[in-house]
Amino acid sequence: MKNPSLKFILAMALAIPFITFADVQPNALFADGMVIQRETQAPVWGTADAGEKVTVTGSWGESAATTADASGKWMVKLKTPKAGGPYTLTLQGNNKVEIKDVLSGEVWFCSGQSNMDFTMKQLSKASSKRTTAEHIPATNLIKKEMETAKDNHLRQFLVEKSISPLKPLRTLKGNWLDSSPQNNPVFSATAYFFARELRKELNVPVGLIKCAWGGTKVEPWMPAEAFQQNEEMSAYYKAKQKQVSTIFNAMVNPVIPYSIRGVIWYQGESNRDFNTLRYERHFSAMITAWRQLWGQGDFPFYFAQLANYQGRSRTNYEPPTAKPVEYDGWPSICDQQRRTLALKNTGMSVLSDIGEAKDVHAHNKIDVGKRLALWALKHDYKKDIPVCSGPLYKSHEIKGDQVIIQFDHVGSGLMAGSKFGMEATQETDEEMKYFQICGADRQWKWAQAKITAKDTVTVSHPEVPKPSVVRYAWSTNAKAANLYNKEGLPASIFTTEAEIFPQNDTDTLSKASKKKAPTTTLLKKDDRIVFLGDSITAAGIKKSGYITLSAEAIKKAYPELGVELIGAGKSGHKVPDCQARLERDVLQKKPTIVVIYIGINDVWHWALPKRGGKGLRKGTTPEKFESGLKDMIQKINASG
Repeated sequence: MKNPSLKFILAMALAIPFITFADVQPNALFADGMVIQRETQAPVWGTADAGEKVTVTGSWGESAATTADASGKWMVKLKTPKAGGPYTLTLQGNNKVEIKDVLSGEVWFCSGQSNMDFTMKQLSKASSKRTTAEHIPATNLIKKEMETAKDNHLRQFLVEKSISPLKPLRTLKGNWLDSSPQNNPVFSATAYFFARELRKELNVPVGLIKCAWGGTKVEPWMPAEAFQQNEEMSAYYKAKQKQVSTIFNAMVNPVIPYSIRGVIWYQGESNRDFNTLRYERHFSAMITAWRQLWGQGDFPFYFAQLANYQGRSRTNYEPPTAKPVEYDGWPSICDQQRRTLALKNTGMSVLSDIGEAKDVHAHNKIDVGKRLALWALKHDYKKDIPVCSGPLYKSHEIKGDQVIIQFDHVGSGLMAGSKFGMEATQETDEEMKYFQICGADRQWKWAQAKITAKDTVTVSHPEVPKPSVVRYAWSTNAKAANLYNKEGLPASIFTTEAEIFPQNDTDTLSKASKKKAPTTTLLKKDDRIVFLGDSITAAGIKKSGYITLSAEAIKKAYPELGVELIGAGKSGHKVPDCQARLERDVLQKKPTIVVIYIGINDVWHWALPKRGGKGLRKGTTPEKFESGLKDMIQKINASG
């Protein structure tokens, strides 16, 4: 006979998992060892049972209570004490949670890509192939600091890396660690040396929330709301929904609205060739949206301008400086960052003299931290600091053949200076370097520049009688640029152009997108277009390659023409290689149009080591490149 009581016990056991009693649980930021922003109304939040009463009490004598909503979410605002601790934070609902070793102090959100993400451990090592003698002392100092520093009042919360396409998350993973030889290796080096300056000057606890990810562009850090500023940005968001906002959704949104003093940011390297001339608009939109979502007003947002970097490879290649350039993505980003200073409560640390030619992750994060801290100490903590930035372009006036440029943040005045490693900047009697000037013809010349007043530089060139534009340090690695203020801070990259990317309407691109599709085309019926080039062209025939996409666009716009697109790309090929196969791969296909996409390997191979490591590969000389290209064009034209 079967036992009926056994069935009943089994049924009860099966039912138990479906009877849930949600414990009061705070967001992961509210944990042992946390730092809470001092002297404010700090949001504290988490989850519980729907309708459950939750009381939050600080051992400093303040408490606040609320009831969880229908989804189990709750939040209170708790008055926080003056700097000090340790305290205990108690959460009481159906259960009790005690958060111990709580400090009240200054909290900064530290974000960006690899130069914020790189840890003390990563920067405590030097590469014999990349790190020069000038930068070894910074490496040694970081290593010593990492192994010996101990400060229980300097703490970091590390937000784990994660993405979430489309959906903003509310929970995150991470933990608080204090500065100690055991924990220092995982601290952000940039954030650590920023915090160390605050600790020295303020003598209050400092909490860092590190939320950074190497190699990231600004767009994944932008919330969806940031893209709603105009039609062009909204269209961009709709087209890229699965790529943009992903990091914000998973890593930043769960931190909001944790009470902070402000943000420090180091990013931009990955935008040097991606949305470069949109960077200021995207970056400004991100800052504005973060502030709106945080609900703490226009909190301070201080960012690092990109440091000088050779930028093409990590081998024994020195960038050419023979003549000034029209376009370079690196200084373009730096100038876009400078323009972002138009936003209220922003500041920028100029780093054009602390970078490393062969390493994009410059070891001298000591000066990076100090220069970021100058902004906070002067503006947020009201310390008596004469100047917190290097000279920033303010205005210019053209008088005859001269351009008179006026600067802000000159401190005690302008000077020619030189900085070596971590050493203090030294005043020199050298002439001003790295100013370039052009007229309406855009023919750039290295300019003659002289300091003519405390805040003024006068620029000219004998071959430019009617100047129109002046630029300064417009290079990936303008190491020789030497304009400083007398406090030893370097001048920012700048151009006197009002806007490189017009902003007198909603957007040039959105304006163009509203135009009607052309009713005529230069393409003809049965045209055959052959694309000759290197690996980029070889990849162009893939599903998402530029040749395939071009073919699809032409077919959609002009289906009646029957235009054929053919790829003739070979990985690693240079101009001489294309010359050799022009007849076979191009002319024999009887094209009506030829597109040549070549040049990367001609330049890049000069910087790549040979297999086996002895010497460098051979690229193409400028003379051979020009003559080879002309030869191919001549043969293509001669073929009819």
